[in-house]
Amino acid sequence: MYHEWAYGARRLTFGDRPALPTVDGALAQLAEGQSLLQGDLDRLTDADLAEPVLTNWGEQWPAWRIFWTMIDHDAHHGGEVGCLRDLYRVRAA
Repeated sequence: MYHEWAYGARRLTFGDRPALPTVDGALAQLAEGQSLLQGDLDRLTDADLAEPVLTNWGEQWPAWRIFWTMIDHDAHHGGEVGCLRDLYRVRAA
């Protein structure tokens, strides 16, 4: 998979994750990620959501903001996938 970054085309890798050759594999990875996120949220109390937590890039955010960012992120990419699917269907017809 190639991704256009600000500095030009680069090979996109996923570290130790194997390639996802099928739609089923991609859906399984999405389900796993959603399950992990849901599990983290289930363990928190309302008070915990206000506590500062480190993001994966080292900033401190309240936990609720991280969850909302993940929700927005998933919705954004879901919309992209939907647009590409619709474009493919129109062009294939």
